[in-house]
Amino acid sequence: MLYNYWYAGGLPVAGSEAVCLDLVEFALDAGLNLGVHYCSLENKHTGQIYQQNSIRPLPKTMYFSPTDYFLKSAKVFGEDIAPVQRFFQKAGYKNYEVNKEYNYLEFHVSQIRSLKEFDIEIGLSSNIFETRDGERCIRELKVDITTPQTFRLSVDI
Repeated sequence: MLYNYWYAGGLPVAGSEAVCLDLVEFALDAGLNLGVHYCSLENKHTGQIYQQNSIRPLPKTMYFSPTDYFLKSAKVFGEDIAPVQRFFQKAGYKNYEVNKEYNYLEFHVSQIRSLKEFDIEIGLSSNIFETRDGERCIRELKVDITTPQTFRLSVDI
């Protein structure tokens, strides 16, 4: 699981999803005159992520994914920072941040394809808003790897 969900339902019992679907099918086949609803644990988790991450405004480096509702950003590391930063400066793009402590440059995923002249790997960061000590913060959950040549915003996130 990507995140420590707070949904109180816990993890499902093995086979319980199939049983729930059987019950819904039974209600339909029997023509029962009552409402029947099934909500999967995955659906509840997705709902939680949507609630946590639909807060606005977003930082300039973040993208709200309409696919999984996580906040996404792009990162380059180490020796790739300087050439990417120079490229962005020359292009007039200013919505990036350099983190010297962890040695990366973070930017909006919409800019990944603009770097297609570079033979580099880009970290695709998945994040969530959390509240810690009464303060809203962003927590990075995972980083996948992509390239400017293969990344497609409409497909990959």
